[in-house]
Amino acid sequence: MFVCGILSVELVLALLGKFDRPRCWLLAWSVVCTVLYACHMLYFHREHWAYPYSDIVYIACNLAVYPLYLFYISELTEPKPLSRRPLWLALLLAIPLLAATVAAVLYGAMSAEETQDFLFGYFYHDGRQAASTPLLQAQDVWHLVCRLLFAVQVVMVLVLSLRKIKRYNRMVELYYADAEERKLHSLRWGLLLLVVMSLLSLLANSVGRHVFVDTLWLVLPSLGFSLMLLFIGYTGLQMRFSVYDMSESALVSTLSAKGHDEPMTASRYANLQERFLTLMAEEKLYLQPDLRLDEVARRLGTNRTYLLAMLNEQLQMTFSEYVNRQRIAYAEQLMANNPEMNKVEVSMQSGYGSPASFYRNFKLYRSSKA
Repeated sequence: MFVCGILSVELVLALLGKFDRPRCWLLAWSVVCTVLYACHMLYFHREHWAYPYSDIVYIACNLAVYPLYLFYISELTEPKPLSRRPLWLALLLAIPLLAATVAAVLYGAMSAEETQDFLFGYFYHDGRQAASTPLLQAQDVWHLVCRLLFAVQVVMVLVLSLRKIKRYNRMVELYYADAEERKLHSLRWGLLLLVVMSLLSLLANSVGRHVFVDTLWLVLPSLGFSLMLLFIGYTGLQMRFSVYDMSESALVSTLSAKGHDEPMTASRYANLQERFLTLMAEEKLYLQPDLRLDEVARRLGTNRTYLLAMLNEQLQMTFSEYVNRQRIAYAEQLMANNPEMNKVEVSMQSGYGSPASFYRNFKLYRSSKA
């Protein structure tokens, strides 16, 4: 709870410095997580007066956490994110609210004795019969339904999020020579950590949260969950590039080029390929740091759609792969001719903004690689 609370404050401060839509959704996720773990705190401290109210809030928050994180990933990766699609927004709000409302109605219909029996029997497993009346049975079944909904959400969000991240990373490779620093590798790890957290949570629930009440064993899941949440929050705060930063280069309408309104034929592609390779060989544009596809398209008097198609069909490479292959070939020649030159200088002269990026691409594209 404290980790999520501190993360929420950090996100608010970051947003005050610079407004950022993805971070707004990450903030919403962090706030909901804070409330969720506050409900856990009330449970483990046996604050019985707070039940059933905290249980109703817990149900709503538990079913909102994963959709909010999906919306955050969508904001980072899609030109038209889920937040701008009314149906998805309705689903985000409807499912948690409906689940919490049904639980609240059932609690309201239960007598004080039934409520106590359910709370102590279902949550603390103190031996009371938690399914002795129709209302107790209905509440028990509804809590099971909510847990099943949560499990479905975990799978759905994992599949959709990984697909969105993969598509975004592919788009970055198409338009940027230096794609590594713009990809969302850390976000993928954060998502997987979130899933691990949920699996551990489901496991703990199957064993029973009551097992951890009044024992020091609670320290282990608390520390584990705190560290994972800390990593997810840290990656979100460190995110410096998203689909919004691509708006002027990769997402605006295709550059118009005179004489290219007609469909490209094989001869046109061959001509474009020849001019592209000649330009790269003569002017060594691949040595230019942070080279972008649009810049090359302008130099060739074409548009990026045709250039992308040519790279894919004729050379069978992304723009990033072609440029990095050329850079590594140049770096190898540079090292062969200048054995005294250190790797940092080689990386800089080969067009890389950092030695780390050079090392990564050197492992991928060096000529001696099997």
